[in-house]
Amino acid sequence: MLFCVSLLASIITVASAADRYYHFIIESMINNAKSPDCQDLKSNFKHLFLVRDSLNPTAIEPGMPGPKIEADEGDMIHVQVTNLHPYMGTSIHWHGIHQIDTPYMDGTVGMTQCQLQPLASQNYSFAAYPPGTSFWHGHFSMMDADGIAGPIVIHPKTPVPYEYDEDIVIFLQDFYGGQTAEQQEVGLLSFPFVWMVSFCCVVTF
Repeated sequence: MLFCVSLLASIITVASAADRYYHFIIESMINNAKSPDCQDLKSNFKHLFLVRDSLNPTAIEPGMPGPKIEADEGDMIHVQVTNLHPYMGTSIHWHGIHQIDTPYMDGTVGMTQCQLQPLASQNYSFAAYPPGTSFWHGHFSMMDADGIAGPIVIHPKTPVPYEYDEDIVIFLQDFYGGQTAEQQEVGLLSFPFVWMVSFCCVVTF
């Protein structure tokens, strides 16, 4: 299964100074002409997942990686995830978030939740902590390596004690030439062990 996600605008809706709202829609586009720069998915007959944020009216063409989540330390982040794939489940793990008092928002299938079923939605709510830059990613099957991922930026309450020009997120993402889960299974079951090399690496600024 191959996925692709888009880099969209950061803060979408702010109900108050402490609430950040997002709505991630995971769409299945099989044999669709849209593709990352490094591969033509249509000609290779691969599955393609696109993630877009429906609360951003300016986002028309999703790509990869996915929407950036941005908040201040201590804010509450609310993300509604809608899975429009007709038969495959999913979940989202918020890597680097400590999930204090919200362990069932962690998004790890088989540990803190069941997979989000096809054509269903799930609401995640958690505190923006600790400060720093991390990422969110799919946590079912090999979705993280297949493209369902994006950055998380938590700004610290206490400013850093030095000056700099600007923050720039550089997002590195493996992108495999085939359906990742199948490739990895072949490699892991091989004797001797076979390391599966990614098709290309997507770099986003």
